[in-house]
Amino acid sequence: MLTLVRSSLTRSILAGLAIAMAMSLTLGLEARAATDTERSAARARVESLGADLARLSERAPTLSNEEAVKAGAEIVRENFDLPAIAAATVGHGVYEKWTPDQREEYVDVFIRYTIASQSDALTMYEGDKLEITGVEDAPSDLVMVRTRYEGDSGEPSSVDFMLSNDSGDGYKIVDLIVDGSVSQLKLRRAEFSSVLKSKGYEGLIEILRDKADQLMARND
Repeated sequence: MLTLVRSSLTRSILAGLAIAMAMSLTLGLEARAATDTERSAARARVESLGADLARLSERAPTLSNEEAVKAGAEIVRENFDLPAIAAATVGHGVYEKWTPDQREEYVDVFIRYTIASQSDALTMYEGDKLEITGVEDAPSDLVMVRTRYEGDSGEPSSVDFMLSNDSGDGYKIVDLIVDGSVSQLKLRRAEFSSVLKSKGYEGLIEILRDKADQLMARND
């Protein structure tokens, strides 16, 4: 989106990938009862993510930095609804006011920045230590897949994945909550909002592009 376990590694993965739709966006809305098929599909997506990350972790020592980044990017794009996450990070009201070209540019830059910031951590995340503990309905027609993760420290953490079926490509992850805490979106949205107010759209794009370039150069 991350030390799933208070370790800098896992928190870095999940917090980064989860700058998605905040739980606050769904408060006050009733949860629609998902079908068994829908719950199974959401569960399968989280299982797929765990399996993909476990395989990447095993392959990491044999991959070049470029290959690792590419593999991590494929996993992120496959399992997360990045366009929805990007829109939610700036707020749908702001996002909808942009032109189609601006929205496309922002989503592309946002995805590149997200992948660049997580490429190192993704290759080290041990997906086989992610245990699904339950699947529940959530507000806004989301499905929550509850998991338990035990990292290197041996101290378990809870990670609740929020999934949506709005992408047109099956259930994808749009948010996650680590140890029952508030989604990271509020912090990231505040950061983006501040940049938009002081520097505007072009300023935000420039900052995200520069950060992505710096991170990619560091990983070379």
